[in-house]
Amino acid sequence: MRWEGGWHAYAAGTVFDEDGWRDKSSGRLGNLFLKLGRDQGDTSWSLSYAYGRSRLTGNGLLNQSLYDIDRRAGYTFSDITRNRSGLLNFQLTHALTPNDDLSVVAWHRDGRRQGSNGDVNEDWSEWLEECEDDPQASACSNPSGPGYVKNNAVFNRSDARQWEVGTSVQWSHRSGIHQWALGAEMAHSRTRYDQYTQEAIFNAERVAVPIPGSEAEHEVALRGRNSRFALFLADTIRINEQTRLSLSARWNASRVSNELGHPAPLERESFSYRKLNPAIGISHDLSRKATIFASFSQGSRMPSALELGCADPSEPCTLPAGLQSDPYLKQVVARTLEIGARVQPAEGLQIAGALFRTVSRDDIVFVRAGTSQAGYFTNVPETRRQGLELSARLKRGDWNWQAGYTFLDATYQSEGVLPGPLSTEKKPNTFSPGTRMAGLPRHVFKLGVDWRAAPGVRIGGDWLAFGSQVVAGNESGTRPQLGKVAGFGVVNLRAQWQFSERWKAYVRVNNVMNKAYASYGTGAEDLFPGGKR
Repeated sequence: MRWEGGWHAYAAGTVFDEDGWRDKSSGRLGNLFLKLGRDQGDTSWSLSYAYGRSRLTGNGLLNQSLYDIDRRAGYTFSDITRNRSGLLNFQLTHALTPNDDLSVVAWHRDGRRQGSNGDVNEDWSEWLEECEDDPQASACSNPSGPGYVKNNAVFNRSDARQWEVGTSVQWSHRSGIHQWALGAEMAHSRTRYDQYTQEAIFNAERVAVPIPGSEAEHEVALRGRNSRFALFLADTIRINEQTRLSLSARWNASRVSNELGHPAPLERESFSYRKLNPAIGISHDLSRKATIFASFSQGSRMPSALELGCADPSEPCTLPAGLQSDPYLKQVVARTLEIGARVQPAEGLQIAGALFRTVSRDDIVFVRAGTSQAGYFTNVPETRRQGLELSARLKRGDWNWQAGYTFLDATYQSEGVLPGPLSTEKKPNTFSPGTRMAGLPRHVFKLGVDWRAAPGVRIGGDWLAFGSQVVAGNESGTRPQLGKVAGFGVVNLRAQWQFSERWKAYVRVNNVMNKAYASYGTGAEDLFPGGKR
């Protein structure tokens, strides 16, 4: 919406409500976006606010024995997550001179996440394992005998809050063949996390029900602060009419301070990180319809408060519980090389392709510590993600076609062991250079088409195909019975009607063929074979 004096405004909202196709998997979601701004001479500004709220019930992974009976079932219940988040953002741009611009951005972000879930009692799972050797022992067969574990569940509640304020300033300058950008960014955030655990028992439907009279134990209390500062400089150089060179560098400094405990006394820890990340890129127009490009960049990521609070192999956490003062985690440093081309071989046809390779040093991963839940974060010396991306677009009359293909080879490039429920001393889940990373398909293909059936009316669809992937816990391939997560393809349909300048109606149907598929798999002990125990 626009009106006189350079004023403009925009509003949008989304409401989503569903029962869910799996047992006890209903969900509600709402989003609101408001924006107000003004363009006046050399100055333009805008103020926006985004708010989101949801209540989602997720069932997580399902054991294979129950999946074979009813894929709509859940392993244990109920996992409920309530999210609320808000973002207030202000942007200002002012032209100082015909060749100089000043931009300012300021924001305030806050969010809260409350979760509750039923989980297997670790004491009960260990008791079951011990009783497999001698099921007639008194501790295994006599419910009133010493050592007999009745409570097979725990009921967890968590409450996480986060606040952040920040600002960035950028000066842009155009001079001859150069286009400079110089800027700074600073932000401060606070994190608060609490988790409570209560003794519970699973009923016949595997719903964790808190035991009447039992008290919720305040297991985890985390209070974190993060201050970060960055300086960046970039220059785009027009070497000639066909060639452009981009040079940039960003210096990041961050300090993380935590107070954490169970919940008292709180232990204090702090870590500081600094890194200078350069980047260089070049593009060259071979002709009006063909461009080649190449780039090299380095990026870094500092560990989060939760990762720093759960990094001790001798003190594994039931994520994100069990946080304590832990060893130092290194920041992740990733270096990426990309080479590609964009061509237009015919009218209305655009084709692009690129080869890429990203090598990450000290990648942060979460590994399990021999039980079904507990684990810790650790640095992996080196991982690599490399591959090929291809895309094509074709426009013919009222028809638009799109196609894309990605080949991703994601592997470990160092040696180590990935602990887990099924990793043992005799048969460890090891990795070495070339071992595939779990959860990442090598092949992804997309084909889409849209048809302008009438003025303002579009009908279309797409087909998404994903290749197979490695099951987490079997990266070494020493447990072939776990197999792989099979590849799959889904068809989605959509339609939209622009019935006025400001109003649009649309409908979308996902997985119109009702394809049954799994998007992730992991190896673990099955404590409810066929849904029973």
